[in-house]
Amino acid sequence: MSKPLVELHPFYNVYIYLNRLKNIELPYRGYWQVRLTAEGSSCSEWDVKLEGKDRREGDYSLLPACIQSRSALSKTVEVLYTDEEFQLADGFIFSFKSNGTVRIELDFIIELWFCDKDQPPRLDKFQKLNSRKMTVSLEPSKVCSAARLIHWDYGACASLTLSVMGSLVSLMPRRRKDPPDPPLSDALTRQYGDMCDSLLGTSRTLTQFIKDSSKHIGVQLAEDWKLSHNYRLHRNEVCDDDDEEERKESMVDSLVISPSPWKTLEMDAISLSSPLNTLFKQVVELCGRNEGVFRCLLHSFSVWHTRRLSEAFFSVDRCTLQLGSASLLPLSALYHLISSHDYIRCLPFHPLQSAQLDYSEDNMAFVFEEVFLPATPSSSPSSSPSNGSSPTSSTTTPESTLASSPTDTQQPYTESFLERLTDYAEKKESIKEEVCKLSGKEFRLMSECIRSQPLLDERIGEENGNKMGVHLIVLVHGLEGARDDLWPYRSSLKRMLQGRDVQFLCSRINEGSTWGDVEILGKSLLKEMDDHMASLRSCVTRVSFIAHSLGGLIVRAAVARPEGSWLRPRLHTLLTLNTPHLGLVYAKKTSHVGLTLVQWYKRSRCLAQLSLRDTNNFTDSFLVRLASSGSLTPFKNVLLLGSSGDIMVPRHSALLSSCPAADKDRSSLAAAFNHMLDELHKELAEKRVVRYSAVHRKHGEKLRGRPAHTSCVEDSVFIEKLLSTSAINYFY
Repeated sequence: MSKPLVELHPFYNVYIYLNRLKNIELPYRGYWQVRLTAEGSSCSEWDVKLEGKDRREGDYSLLPACIQSRSALSKTVEVLYTDEEFQLADGFIFSFKSNGTVRIELDFIIELWFCDKDQPPRLDKFQKLNSRKMTVSLEPSKVCSAARLIHWDYGACASLTLSVMGSLVSLMPRRRKDPPDPPLSDALTRQYGDMCDSLLGTSRTLTQFIKDSSKHIGVQLAEDWKLSHNYRLHRNEVCDDDDEEERKESMVDSLVISPSPWKTLEMDAISLSSPLNTLFKQVVELCGRNEGVFRCLLHSFSVWHTRRLSEAFFSVDRCTLQLGSASLLPLSALYHLISSHDYIRCLPFHPLQSAQLDYSEDNMAFVFEEVFLPATPSSSPSSSPSNGSSPTSSTTTPESTLASSPTDTQQPYTESFLERLTDYAEKKESIKEEVCKLSGKEFRLMSECIRSQPLLDERIGEENGNKMGVHLIVLVHGLEGARDDLWPYRSSLKRMLQGRDVQFLCSRINEGSTWGDVEILGKSLLKEMDDHMASLRSCVTRVSFIAHSLGGLIVRAAVARPEGSWLRPRLHTLLTLNTPHLGLVYAKKTSHVGLTLVQWYKRSRCLAQLSLRDTNNFTDSFLVRLASSGSLTPFKNVLLLGSSGDIMVPRHSALLSSCPAADKDRSSLAAAFNHMLDELHKELAEKRVVRYSAVHRKHGEKLRGRPAHTSCVEDSVFIEKLLSTSAINYFY
């Protein structure tokens, strides 16, 4: 096969529109701005310019949007209050020369910068607080049109909505050798056909995008392809699928009979490229800042993101009476099954990806949810009509997405997200069957059941109209922990519960004291909460807890105290993460050795309590007494999470499950263990109980010991998956 002596260099334009910046809980009051920088090896000779000069002339913001050192800087805003939202409305056009003619991925770094309010806002005074990476996927002949939410956490809690529109704008030929030209070859003919496919296809999809956006932009396309506002799409430059194929065949025939095929190729490349730049400018001008187009694209992302997080999340409903007989799932076998299954590699992707924020194969966690419902007719939040239903089976194109209603919560994945739709559907059915067969339970896959939520600002009005008083959510750290350990849960809940009257308390009173008596730690927590509620101006009507490890026992100790009578009527939901509800007995031998050494070194009262060795008689130990105290009875919902590979807290203890070793044991220790289990199951008989068995796949089976124990509070993508797919429903 001969090699063509002509190179085709694709040039792309990518328009990025920064829509709104929202202060969820930024740490400082002062001046803030967003900065965009492109990077990556797939492109070269890139540049950026600010779109809309006429708009900049009327911009009276502190510092208007600008370009500095090939970085795009948004306008500067002054943040004064929590939950402030700012309309940035800044657009930038990045131009790239691609290093190849196939699909490329462009990386953009999106940074959040801050300047202290006590000094004038000057660009050289700003400092970077956080950054996110976003990857834009581009292909010849296809238009990339998408929007998404980007959020920053950990010291810079804010969110940004943005949209991207990108496409090929030209294919420029370059000869490798000077004339004379060799005869026409098969390789050159194929290259010419690929060039026609890319350029004609891009013209068609750009035009189709404008046509489908017409209802939002107030422009109707006439039969002669003329647009109002002096925009024109020339008929000889665009065509439908049939005309496009006919035109391509005609052009290839002309190339074959041309006396100078090399010259013909060059001229046709220029001719076909010339309208693309104009078409792209029209897309930007008509659709780039249009709120209707933006909301439809953002809603498509909301649908994708919600369902993507619910992938590899399996759920089954059971009766609470079965809680006592519900054995632990074979997580190791299920992990091997799912991680090696093609279902994982067929999951749909989004054209605007963020490895830090999106649920991907690299950071994927598997969750198995068992929802235990009281024997009376009831339904779980995850399976009720208001929160879960099967999605439609039809698919839509990116263009038909624009024609759908923004409030259509049944919108499935769009075709641009599901290039391998058939494979995905087949593999999904296969993995469900195999999981049910291996587990012996009829698990459903939540990505088929979950309904996408309306956009945030569509929900706020409804939620503000349904006041139920202040809901206080208390986050309690574990052994040797600190108040910031559960900050990712606080940040995620704050985003998801916007519009509701929610307050948060990150407990800090027991920092540095967690090796002590759990009863005393519970008493301290109760006082901290009492003081905090007294400082609030509004009345607290509901109280929920999220607690990690030892924190779950501290919460139960606080609830059980006599002076906690004021708290119990307000209790709503308890979510415990790897909490040793049944102590650390029947843990693995390696864990026992470590705990014995630590207990000897620290003289730890809490470790003695967790081992049921704080008294001479097991039945008088703290945990056994706590199990009979009714510490779980006041809660309406009890959510229990246990992680695979956690040798610090046995999974049976975290999930209140029976233990094979205890079943075989006939000692007084086993009697005390089974007594605790029976008492706690009695407390939960009339509650909604959810057990989450989690496998954190980021490190596979290597994730053991302390990393497995803490991953549930450190992995922000897992936290968003757990909350958005299921747990958030129990905090409404």
